[in-house]
Amino acid sequence: MHHRLAAASLVTAALATGCGPASSTTSHPLLIHGRIVPSSALPQAGIFRMYRPDVPGNGTCSALVVGPRVIITASHCISRQTYTFNDIDVLHPARSPVGDVAVGTLAHAIPGVAPISVGADIAVGQEVLLVGQGFDTAANTGLGTMRFGWSKIWGFDDNRTRLHEYDPRRGTLAAGGDSGGPNMVVTSDGELRMIATTWGGNLTNRTSSSLLGLRANVAFLRTYAQTHGVDICGLTTACEPVFLPAALNPPAPSIDPGVAQVNYKCDNATLHIRLKGNTGTAAKFTAKTVDHADCEAQMAAASTRQAAGTTLAAMVTIAYCANGTQLQQLPLAPDGHFSDVIVSQMASREDCRAAAVAHNRGERNAVPWDTY
Repeated sequence: MHHRLAAASLVTAALATGCGPASSTTSHPLLIHGRIVPSSALPQAGIFRMYRPDVPGNGTCSALVVGPRVIITASHCISRQTYTFNDIDVLHPARSPVGDVAVGTLAHAIPGVAPISVGADIAVGQEVLLVGQGFDTAANTGLGTMRFGWSKIWGFDDNRTRLHEYDPRRGTLAAGGDSGGPNMVVTSDGELRMIATTWGGNLTNRTSSSLLGLRANVAFLRTYAQTHGVDICGLTTACEPVFLPAALNPPAPSIDPGVAQVNYKCDNATLHIRLKGNTGTAAKFTAKTVDHADCEAQMAAASTRQAAGTTLAAMVTIAYCANGTQLQQLPLAPDGHFSDVIVSQMASREDCRAAAVAHNRGERNAVPWDTY
């Protein structure tokens, strides 16, 4: 289900981002549907370059300063021999054993750049600031200029190592070169906090990112800081808060996603879900349930989240059980499109149904920092 673009690949076909292709001459890069980060608005974000003597040019990813001498990027960006961040040598690069998180130590601190702290509680529906220096279109044009865009959390994968983001009103999507870029939220007092690194997506309706708050990642980052004698803000030390610059405030939605109508139908043991947008866009999805009675129960559970025949004004995720114990979460966008289904194997039919009902009632959405 999940894929990412390889570090030196030019393929953008179906599914998602990785590091930019090997190149030392490209410029003018951009986050898809993003805006250029104004000069000096976010000096903590930068370009992570990878070098290897036997490979022409270099690969690029994105990264963020999270300590006086520490940056965080994506694991799959640690693929060569030497690295720089904004032309500063990166020492001791290391990958977390879980997810797509990597860390490195700058050869020296960057004068005047205050690190951004890591860690914040998050929840489905929360707005997220994405920053990266990747391509500006799905056609792989441009690479090297920092861009920002706003999206929303709409779900997590089955073991909650990744979160998925999309806001159909804005359309912000990560592309090649945005890998490792920060996913940040704004706390109630206006502070920016990094919660994840950009991992991949599908260039259509999903960006996927690796959560920093997994216990395994937190332990990895703490151990790294202790081993190399460095600090990570919000984790091993308290740092001065960095507040959201006005220049990066969420812009007004620029995309009218239309309004979808949702309909459900049971055909024996097969659950049919159909979306129809007001521009004529339509999509269908089917799921195999245990029997007709189970199909009716699953349809009722799904309707709890979005009643059959009603309109869909924002992206929602509907949960149901397929084949008895397979919990499936289906994200629906107002333009009449589906995103990738998130699949989790549950221990029993009863556990699966309970999880589906809880999800459709809006429960179990919050994900506290460092508790999973």
